[in-house]
Amino acid sequence: MGLLDDLRQQSENLKSKEQQEKERQAKLHEHYRQALQPKMIQIYKFLNEFAEHLNFIKPDIQIPYQLNAEGLLVTLKQENYKIQVDSVEQTKLVNFRFECTNPKDLAFVAGDKQSIDKNIEYLQRYNLQFQCKRNKDEKFNVTNAQFSVKCIVPIVFVFKANIENSSIDLICTNFETLGSSRHAFKAHHFTEKFFDDLGRYILRQNPEFLKLNISEDAIEQIRAQIAEEQRQRLEELKQAERIRAEEERQQQTESSRFRLFKKVE
Repeated sequence: MGLLDDLRQQSENLKSKEQQEKERQAKLHEHYRQALQPKMIQIYKFLNEFAEHLNFIKPDIQIPYQLNAEGLLVTLKQENYKIQVDSVEQTKLVNFRFECTNPKDLAFVAGDKQSIDKNIEYLQRYNLQFQCKRNKDEKFNVTNAQFSVKCIVPIVFVFKANIENSSIDLICTNFETLGSSRHAFKAHHFTEKFFDDLGRYILRQNPEFLKLNISEDAIEQIRAQIAEEQRQRLEELKQAERIRAEEERQQQTESSRFRLFKKVE
């Protein structure tokens, strides 16, 4: 095979891969438009009305949060619900925000350097607002530190359309505890019961909402669905490879005929 033949084959292989990727992306985006987008709009509408009602009713929801490294709990009130969306027509991101607050700052003393460093690391890790005043002895050695922490915990529920995985991801920040958790749902999960359970979860009435509690049959069904999707993708790749091989064979045949024609001349 000559240089041009080799380059031609590499070009065709690259074009075939690019075409396969375009087709795959087109299918994923079509699934987003047909299945995920309507659910994202539904999520936005539900949470928007939910926030309006909660801000008007102002339910008294009191939640304990750990606000220092030693496990000190402070009771905070849940309030100030807000909703944000990236686009009403092509929704890919919905942010539902609220706060747990207490008007009084938390004051505590850390008695040694290890405790001071541990608390500073904890407060910085979770982006809590605080002040730290170190006390020193006559030799300027730090003896202890006084901490003052703003009792404001921002909470965020982010619903994100994951086009690549054909799912809607939920990232919860600072809800059950400080920190984040991630959960993935398919379009069919977003039923009327799902939204009712979600609302009760946010109101602290349904703590089991995001806990894994599905039957073996459901697990097997999910496994079977994943296996089928993988089989279909593999078959599509094999089909594309067969088409590419057939095109190469035809090109080689044409090339052989051309060389033979030249020899005959």
